[in-house]
Amino acid sequence: MGRISMSNKKRIRLKNKLSDYLVLPEFFAYKLHYPNFISLLTDLKDVKEGYNSNGISYFCEVISSKGVDISKYDIKIKNYVDKISKNRGVGFTLKYYQYIAVLFTQMYLEEYFKYFKDDSINKNKFMDEINKFIDKNNLSSIKKLGIKDFKPFKLAYYMATGSGKTIVMHINYLQLVDFINEYGVKIDNCILITPSEYMTEQHINEFRKSGIDAIKFNGLTTLESFNTNNFIVKVIDINKLRESESKKGIGVTIDISAFGSQNLLLVDEGHKGYKSEEQEWIRRREKLSKNGFTLEYSATFEQAISDDLKLMETYGHSIIMDYSYKYFYRDGYGKDFYILNLEKETPDDTDTRHTLLLGNALSFLNQLMIYNN
Repeated sequence: MGRISMSNKKRIRLKNKLSDYLVLPEFFAYKLHYPNFISLLTDLKDVKEGYNSNGISYFCEVISSKGVDISKYDIKIKNYVDKISKNRGVGFTLKYYQYIAVLFTQMYLEEYFKYFKDDSINKNKFMDEINKFIDKNNLSSIKKLGIKDFKPFKLAYYMATGSGKTIVMHINYLQLVDFINEYGVKIDNCILITPSEYMTEQHINEFRKSGIDAIKFNGLTTLESFNTNNFIVKVIDINKLRESESKKGIGVTIDISAFGSQNLLLVDEGHKGYKSEEQEWIRRREKLSKNGFTLEYSATFEQAISDDLKLMETYGHSIIMDYSYKYFYRDGYGKDFYILNLEKETPDDTDTRHTLLLGNALSFLNQLMIYNN
């Protein structure tokens, strides 16, 4: 890949948003016979969730009507949804943007793993196809940035807080495990890195709901039991990872060398680590997945990347789904909210409305006090 020379300024002022530099959403929309990614989102936005009498999703019906039969992917996705929904109650379905995220991932992984055992000249066929797409469609914003030769870094999911990234993560995990088994790819561990102990606990509970085996590293867990099963998700917060040459620090930590370098790595809050004081986090994550595969999830890649040209290139190549806040807000999930868990007559009750207003005002005051302190 034509890397940007670091002798130039590391940071430049970019006029466009991160979404203007994304390759994969545009590429896969094109593969589905849509003129662009936005048109795909718009086409599925108001489509009914769920499945017809033949077990085919309504999303699949709409997309396939464009001339690309995606039923083989749809069947796979339904199997994953069925697995993670057993403990989630009747009627669990994917939102349209979650469906697109896992559909794109299935399409990507099918091509990516196809060449794992292929030592022929066609090994880079998938990457070549993406590069031809960039050239053919004259994606000027991408070319202006200097991104031309596409090569995989990782996959990343740029999805707003509250949009259901965790569900997408769980299906992504199941997708990768299937491909890893099918192609006989060796992995050392499946690891989920979280930003805090609190989020570790939350993820453990969510994995349990989805019927996925997960174990938390808490200091009581021995390395032997922590590495018992390659496909059990080992959940650990980033503060507990250290390198052998570094000091142990405060609290219980684990040397990253214990995990090897050929790991399936899931990263919650994937934007964390790009501040100067957090650079060692990125280094540790990269060592864990040096010979493996990484998937990152965040609602704030844009803010973390800022005007860093190298990061813009990395995430321009790796973000496969963009359902950032602008789309989230457009779909009615933003700051304009509705209170759904009240009796119908309650909102007309002045005392109740004033109580809700006071509660929210106090909550906001609490946030301001925490921020100021």
